[in-house]
Amino acid sequence: MLELKMKGYPRPQMKWTKDGQAITAGDRFKFIYPDQESAALIINKVTGDDVGTYKVTLSNDLGEASTEGKLTLSGAPQFKEKIEDQKCGVDEPWKIVALVTGEPELTW
Repeated sequence: MLELKMKGYPRPQMKWTKDGQAITAGDRFKFIYPDQESAALIINKVTGDDVGTYKVTLSNDLGEASTEGKLTLSGAPQFKEKIEDQKCGVDEPWKIVALVTGEPELTW
């Protein structure tokens, strides 16, 4: 949960983005307002796809303010894609690409 304190009159409109793309409320993303001066973004079941820069912009008739932060994952590594079967000729180079997430940095 990412929670922030806010002030403004009239009460500001709020816009959340991840890596510049608008976030809309749904099954995984929820916006809550615990009190008159607080707002929070909740992401259910965080995955590697959720890693990125989150920004919230507040605005009303009198102006605009924004803040942002990065979400990184810690814990067990995860593969973003499966390694698929490939063929290679004898004496030819072969390259395996594995997209993974994990913090701290992964080692092979």
